Amino acid sequence: MILGIDCSEGLNLIFFDKKKILYKYKNNKITNTSEVLVTKIENSLKKIKKDYDNISKIIIINGPGSFTGIRCSVTFAKMMKISLSVPIYGYTKFELVDFFSNSKSTNKNIKKSIFLYYQGEDFFYSRYENYKCISKPEILNISHHNFDNYKNDLIISDNKIFFDHPKIKKNTKKYEIKTIFNYKLENIVELDKFYFQKKYIPQPIYVKNFF
Repeated sequence: MILGIDCSEGLNLIFFDKKKILYKYKNNKITNTSEVLVTKIENSLKKIKKDYDNISKIIIINGPGSFTGIRCSVTFAKMMKISLSVPIYGYTKFELVDFFSNSKSTNKNIKKSIFLYYQGEDFFYSRYENYKCISKPEILNISHHNFDNYKNDLIISDNKIFFDHPKIKKNTKKYEIKTIFNYKLENIVELDKFYFQKKYIPQPIYVKNFF
């Protein structure tokens, strides 16, 4: 059984086995992650009549988002690795968007500019090519940013606000392709074996100008 944890915004848990979802919990309003994470996991395990020994892998979403929340989930995963030798994996939301957009795209080599909603007109941004990050994560404001460099990119966002913005609509013909990607923790159920080739200790990603 695999446990997925996303504390980048509130608390989001998923338990699944062989792509079958056993249980999921989501509450984006939780702010005291450090106080409730373990309790929520243990309560969830009880609901599906499992215990910690049944967890074979842990997947952490390590950003972008709440640094404190992500750090709590990483700390929990590290403790599981130490105490029960459970392998842990960390992926950013950007990596998941890149992976799934690759699986659906006919052009695998196209550069992907990914914009994930933060607040107002601000979006977390990163750029990918051939499964590799080629632009470090940062926060961009749509109104104040120059989008001329993305005309040959696949433009991806998780929020319709991005494509409805007058500045984006004005330049929409310049872009190669644009698409909405509805990020949710359940996406990890469909991860390819490619993403489980290497075990490593996840760390919260650093987002330029986030603080």
